Order: sequence, then C-alpha cells, then structure tokens
Amino acid sequence: MTAYDSPDALRASMPAYVLGALSPEDRHAFEAALRQPDRIAALRTEFDACQATLNALAGAQPLAPPGDLLERVLSAVRGNPLPEPAPLPGTDVPVLDRRLDGDRRGGDRRVAERRVDDRRAAEAEPVAAVAPTPAPDPAPTAPTAPTVTAAPKTTAATATAAATTATTTRSLTPLLVNTVDRRNRPMFVAGWVLAGLLFLATAGLGYYAANKRRETTAAEAALRDSKVALSRSEARLTERERLLATMLGGRATVLLVTLRSDSANGPVAQMFWNTEEGRAIVSAQGLTRLPDGFKYQMWLLRDFVPTALTEVPVEDDGSALISGLSMPSSPTGITQVFVTVEVAGDSVPTPARQRIMSAVIPIYRP
Repeated sequence: MTAYDSPDALRASMPAYVLGALSPEDRHAFEAALRQPDRIAALRTEFDACQATLNALAGAQPLAPPGDLLERVLSAVRGNPLPEPAPLPGTDVPVLDRRLDGDRRGGDRRVAERRVDDRRAAEAEPVAAVAPTPAPDPAPTAPTAPTVTAAPKTTAATATAAATTATTTRSLTPLLVNTVDRRNRPMFVAGWVLAGLLFLATAGLGYYAANKRRETTAAEAALRDSKVALSRSEARLTERERLLATMLGGRATVLLVTLRSDSANGPVAQMFWNTEEGRAIVSAQGLTRLPDGFKYQMWLLRDFVPTALTEVPVEDDGSALISGLSMPSSPTGITQVFVTVEVAGDSVPTPARQRIMSAVIPIYRP
C-alpha cells in the first residue's frame, strides 16, 4: 500500500484516484490523507481541475480523420508531399504539416541525400517512359539462317518412367528408414540390457564384499577375544603349577580337602593344605557372580567355633583361585571347612545359616 505522507505523493496518485484505478486500500489511504485540513486547502484547486478534465474528456466527441490522411502519410514517407489541404470543415483547427523533414526532426545528412535521390529518380521516370524515335530501315541484307538448338525429346514413356521412379522413391524412403530403425532397435535394446546387467552385477558384488567385510571383522574380533581368554587361562595354569610345585616340593605333607555343594550341579572347590608350612591353595569352579553388596566368605570350624579365613574372589567365568592362604600348621581340632554368602563390609564373625559348599576334615592323629 502507498504511503501518502506528503503533498507530492497525493499529486502523483491524484489522476489514478480520479480515474478509479487505485486499489481499495490505496483509495481509503488517499481519502484519509486528503481530508487533513492543511492538505485540503493546498490541493483543492488541483483536485477540481483534474476532475473537470476527466469530465471534459468523458463528454468530448471523437473527430473523424481526413479522407486523404493515409495518402498524405505515404507521400510524406516517399518524399513527395502533397499540397496543404484546407482546414477541417466546420472547425478552426489548423492542419499540421505532416511532411517528414529529416533536417527539422534531427535526421542526418544521409537521410536528406537519399530523399533528393528519390525525387530525381521520380522525375526521371516519365522521360524514360517516352518511346524512342524509330530509326530508318537499314539496307536489305542476306537472311541468316537461325540457330536451332535441339531440345531433348520427351515422350510419354519417358514421362511415365520418371513419374514411376519418383513415386517408387517416395514410397521406398519410409520403408528404408523403418528398416534401418528396425535393424538398430535390437542393438539399442541390447545395450540397455547389458548396462542393466552390469549395474546389477556391480551392486551384487558390492553387497557381497560388504557382507564379507563385516564377517571378517566379526571373526577377527572373536579371534582376539579368544586369544585374550587363552592368555588368561595359560597365566592361571602357570601360576597354579608354580604354586603346586612350591607346595609339593621337598618332603612337605599336603592335605587335600574337597568342598562340595548339596546340588549335583553346584560349585566345587579343592584345598591343597601344606600342614607343615601352614599354607594352602584353593581352586574353585562353578561359582555364580553375586550382585553388588554381597561376597563369598570361607570359614574354618575349629573346636566347634567358626573362624573366618578369607574372601573368595570370583572371575567372570565363575572360577576362583586363592594362593598363599594362611592356615594352621596342624589340623588338630579342625573339623570343617565351608563357604557362605555374606553382606559386603559385615565384620560380624558369625557365618550365615546357608552354606554354599562344605567339606568335613577327618580327625587328625599325629
């Protein structure tokens, strides 16, 4: 929408408002701006003059052009202007000079020279049209035999053959074109089919390669995990053999104690107890990892009083290995070894009622 914030903006849109060419939004804005007192006094006269001009144009009668207007225009274009006609009948309107003057209208010298040449040519045309004076007959001379050029004879058979040839050519042209198209069409289709097969083969090979790459990556990861697990197992076996060699070395007396659970599929543990040096090795299998806040505790029952030995650490595979466990140097008075589940951080020297696995030590007689 136009902003009418000055008298110049109102003057610029005044003719369009009088003619009714403004949009509804612009018309309302124009009327609101024109109602201001300072602008009514300044633009009232101009608005009335514009309205009067519109009314005069609406009531004016059209004038018919002169009958020789077209001829005068064409004559002026050719450079031969006609004499000035009388004023229009019934009016005092003078007839303007419609001759095209290249010099007065800014034409260059070449236009003026061309018009002069055209006038001279027009003036020379009647003279050229006059018939020349006949010359006297020359003296009679011996007639000369005319030169006759033999034209090719055209017979009905020749014309018929030519027409037949042209017709045959016209009829065979589409046939030849269609034949060429039919010959090229299989090659075109074969090319597209070959391109499609190549695309499918490439896509299939890419998919197969991607699957093989994923399988290879997974196999390499599994192999690495297996190597890590094997290294850990070998390290445990090496440590166990070293400890066993230490425990069984020399003439040490080793007492083997096997701890079992009440279930056939429950955990199992073996204790190798060097009664002379007071050391033991415990190896357990089949233990279940406990939730946070709980632990496995090993106990020793001596003279019917439970004594805490050590906490049993459990690996991810459910195994446990305790080396260098301090034990009494004599099993006298020791009747049981068992494992329970206790609360982590509990220092009460009383075992839980439920036992995970246990073993009875026979009465030792030195």
